[in-house]
Amino acid sequence: MFGIITIEDRQSRIRRYLHKKRNKDFSKKHKYKCRANVAVKRLRIKGRFVTKPKALKILGLTKDELFNSEMIQTLLTNYAEDPSSLNSLVID
Repeated sequence: MFGIITIEDRQSRIRRYLHKKRNKDFSKKHKYKCRANVAVKRLRIKGRFVTKPKALKILGLTKDELFNSEMIQTLLTNYAEDPSSLNSLVID
């Protein structure tokens, strides 16, 4: 006996654990397509998600300047690459 279980029972549990561990699938898979689509559309800077108010603050814009999410994402991408070139992008 090993604790409250027999040695054979313990060995079978260990074998089952090791079998599950060896056969684990580490490939990326999206369980829900809609969540993947939402993640693709979200604003990012250097790969991290940002909210629209925070993105506007980073870019130095106000809420009155109506930009769609795609334009803001373009500005954020350019900002991440070269923060000094942002002024010319916003003025255009």
